[in-house]
Amino acid sequence: MTASVRSTRNLLTIGRGLAINAARLPNKMAVSSKIQALTYSELDDAANRLANLLASQGASRGQNIGLMVGNSIEHVIALYACARLGAAAVVIDPKWVEREVANALEQFDCGLFVVDEALCAADVVAKARVGIATIRLNSADPRALNKLLGGFPDTQPDSGVEDDDIFVIMLTSGTTGQPKGCLSSHRVYSHSVSIGAMGMPVREHAKELIVVPIYLNSGRSSLISQLYVGATVYLRDRFDPAEALELIESERITCLALAPPQCVALLQHPDLERRDTSSLEMLRKAGLPFALRTVREIIERVTPNLYQGYGGTEFSAGAQLYPQEQLTKLGAAGRALPGVEIDIVDDERIPLSPGEQGEIRVRSASICLGYFNNPEQSDATFEDGWYYSGDLGKIDQDGYLYVTGRKKDMVKTGGINVSPREIENVFLAFPEVEDVAVIGVPDDKWGEALKALVVLADGERLTYEDIVERCDAVLTRYKIPKTVDFVASIPRNALGKITADFIASIVEPGRG
Repeated sequence: MTASVRSTRNLLTIGRGLAINAARLPNKMAVSSKIQALTYSELDDAANRLANLLASQGASRGQNIGLMVGNSIEHVIALYACARLGAAAVVIDPKWVEREVANALEQFDCGLFVVDEALCAADVVAKARVGIATIRLNSADPRALNKLLGGFPDTQPDSGVEDDDIFVIMLTSGTTGQPKGCLSSHRVYSHSVSIGAMGMPVREHAKELIVVPIYLNSGRSSLISQLYVGATVYLRDRFDPAEALELIESERITCLALAPPQCVALLQHPDLERRDTSSLEMLRKAGLPFALRTVREIIERVTPNLYQGYGGTEFSAGAQLYPQEQLTKLGAAGRALPGVEIDIVDDERIPLSPGEQGEIRVRSASICLGYFNNPEQSDATFEDGWYYSGDLGKIDQDGYLYVTGRKKDMVKTGGINVSPREIENVFLAFPEVEDVAVIGVPDDKWGEALKALVVLADGERLTYEDIVERCDAVLTRYKIPKTVDFVASIPRNALGKITADFIASIVEPGRG
């Protein structure tokens, strides 16, 4: 006799996760901003109403819908509204200008756009493509949302959404070139949420303050993870260290993710020692790793509950370094999470032995399904279930991953490949240095020469000769930058990556 197997379709849709919590926790606060808050029941109703509004404008299952909304409750509602329809949310940075938006509209075939008038996004979209259907939200006026949605039913639209439908097209946060659109289905994203939360204090009692952008996957995954388990999310559209410290103390915030520049600002704020941060069960790095000295300061002055790891838009969470390992495995990204395979391969994609440096590849059920309308890049990046990251790293004898740089970021000077990250870590150990970026610049003699851009801490002084003397003891000669520019600041994006425009303004032919 053959046992019958029940269908599991629809069980892993993102919208269903919200509906479950709306039924079991209807009156619990789900999400709060500076100007409004919604319970799980209210959030569920608003998502249904907006989904029905989108449907009235022709949106349907399988369509791509552009979202150009900041860190607001309106953004959360829009994400779940798209999920309810089975439409793919194409989430765009609300700071993008007309040219960038026009390219995204063409590249990702968005037939409808949801924009935030408070961010002037509506004007940018209108200029980028005349006549595109646009739903205008206004995060500055909560009454506008009620007025807009009031005439639409709060029942879930009958869209037939399945867990294999695309939930979100995640744009890569590269600093140059056209963004790639990573395709993540409801099933894949639900799995990535589960894996990412594994071993971290993401549970029903949690209160997370989200100050990193939810239009990038680091912030969005935090948001969806907490709402999936029935926790409460506090959203802010920008990071203010004084406000963050006040909220941590007054609301007993348990979870916080910060990009490296945000964490430095928190550590430098004069209110830090006067505020109670003991409620923090997790302070997680978002984007690039924390500098080694920042790790020690966080543990000593903010919370011992520090989490770092290795993740990316294409594969979500891969490895995790837990609080008790931060100092014993200083500089590591952690070990692979359960259900995740990570190894190191050479240029022929052959696995390497422990301690050998090569390209990091990842395999898990959280790997995205490829890039939207980009089969060539998909074939080059995804093979046999593996994602080839382009990151350089090594794994030690204990199974801990160390990320050492980017293949494409390597500077080839005098025919030798050098990792800028290795040099940056050396510079960041100097007490006078607040921030640094190492780049390659054209050079007649070396092909490329290393240039360091250095931000000194207030009142500090350092010369190029000082730097060379200190580097001599810890770096091979060819790794010591040929030139150093002392700059007031290094512009970075929301995840701490140096901006392409700034690099372009610095790069010039070397003097040899």
